Amino acid sequence: MSALSTTAPPAAPAAPAAPPSPSAQFASSLLLFEAGSYPEALSSFLGLSASLRASPVFSANESLDDVQTPLLRFLLANYYLGKCEASLPPPPGEDVMQHRRTVLSSSLVYLLSFLSSLAELCEDLPPSLSLTHPLELGPVLTLADAVAVDGDAADFPRALAAVCDRDLKILRFNRIRECDSAADKMRAVQARRRRLGMGGGEELEGMDEEEGERELWTSVLRGKFADAIEEVASACRELGMLKQAGRPQPPRPRAPEGDERKAPSVTMVDRDPRTGELRMTHSNKIGLKREELRHGVFRPGWNLPTMTLEEQGEIEYREAMEREARTKASEAAAGDKPQRYEFLLKHGKEDDADLVDKAAKLDQDWDDWKDANPKGTGNKMADVGDRNF
Repeated sequence: MSALSTTAPPAAPAAPAAPPSPSAQFASSLLLFEAGSYPEALSSFLGLSASLRASPVFSANESLDDVQTPLLRFLLANYYLGKCEASLPPPPGEDVMQHRRTVLSSSLVYLLSFLSSLAELCEDLPPSLSLTHPLELGPVLTLADAVAVDGDAADFPRALAAVCDRDLKILRFNRIRECDSAADKMRAVQARRRRLGMGGGEELEGMDEEEGERELWTSVLRGKFADAIEEVASACRELGMLKQAGRPQPPRPRAPEGDERKAPSVTMVDRDPRTGELRMTHSNKIGLKREELRHGVFRPGWNLPTMTLEEQGEIEYREAMEREARTKASEAAAGDKPQRYEFLLKHGKEDDADLVDKAAKLDQDWDDWKDANPKGTGNKMADVGDRNF
């Protein structure tokens, strides 16, 4: 009889984990973005975009009203991709200016794609229901074309001024703030629905669950559209400056040799840090020398100490001893002057016969003065007015 085998049968291969749903992937990507992990958030949003392209969720000819409510959040993928690209830090050892040009160009591609796709969805909607402003997208596209060609092209300043107009910037700022407030309100309503355990068809604040979610994402999309315009304008402005900085600058003209033109004289007025007195310095040069500027970079703006704490303590001790000596001398001199008898008792000099005689005369003179000037003598208004008061 053969022995039974104790070897366990080989384990069946584990089933591959199901890929996360697009909604869960969007939520995790958004958490990474809000936490400031921009490289990880960029990778996550790129995976989300790939899955959305593999199974298209948006049709070419549909409007915003045709988009299902759970799919509205996916319109923000390109917006967050643009924000992540613009926030990527430069790798170690890479040229910072070249890195900024690369990430800003990629960010513009995503942001413009977000703006264009949202404008196409809202093209046939009335202005009251549209998430976009019909007069804002044109200058943005013109600005992007100008910066793609050349940062200092003739139409670049005009396009930049049109997008960065002060009134339009204030309008976009107010729109972003209003949309953020509306989105926060709808999130609070959703949290209240979950806390009360309400069903999807029950209304709260005049809306059921689907209507509230749609209002939330339309408010978010409207605010992100205005913010994307600001991001495009900022990226175009920075790209223009980077292109200008990357060009070789023409050499500055030098003064011809032997040119001994007299430089204008400059008079500087400052305060001496030790004495505090004003002083004037005359110079035949417009600016100070490089060495003087270098030595004065870290000079404080207040007067520096001129002695140590020990020296200051010795001075204060010496002044205190002098004050004490003067006080004792003045008290000794005052003790020999004529004074009333009560003060002699107070100072312990009642045994001094000479001082006692002087005090007696002083007290007698004081009593005579009081007899000659009784109390109330100087009151000239005593008989004026009603005596009842």
